[in-house]
Amino acid sequence: MRERTADVAVALGSNTGDRLLLLREALRRMQSEGLLLDLRCSHAYETPPERPGDGGPFLNAVAAGATRHSAGELLAGLLDLERAMGRVRRAGVHGGPRPIDLDLVLFGDQVHQEAGLEVPHPRFAQRAFVLVPLAEVMPHARDPRTGRSVHSLLASLPDATLPRAGSLK
Repeated sequence: MRERTADVAVALGSNTGDRLLLLREALRRMQSEGLLLDLRCSHAYETPPERPGDGGPFLNAVAAGATRHSAGELLAGLLDLERAMGRVRRAGVHGGPRPIDLDLVLFGDQVHQEAGLEVPHPRFAQRAFVLVPLAEVMPHARDPRTGRSVHSLLASLPDATLPRAGSLK
């Protein structure tokens, strides 16, 4: 492993089973497996699904911390963690109900675009369910593509208020 490479942000979501427990378990595993160090986590927020086939409402949160991994290694670790927690990704099928969803949102101020890895996450700037918790744990974060602050991105959304659903501590 390398020295610390970047402050990162990971979006978490769950819409099956005990959603709060699943988010807490994902955080615990991210930390115990060394994916994120100095972990900070937002509150959980309840949000409606983006697509009709996604199932019921989600609990969403953002975890932030440092990593010693490259962006590709961190993403691979997050996908392994999803599988270990029961997430099944099907080729050509996007979305659907899921016990855990982990998206690499930010990797420092870096921009990566390669097969299977795009950072910053391509849609994070349009999603209140990412920006609201991101502002909670990384209030000074900026979109590396545009330079816009998380607060500026939030202000551009039509409805950026979400109900808190609990603490992940």
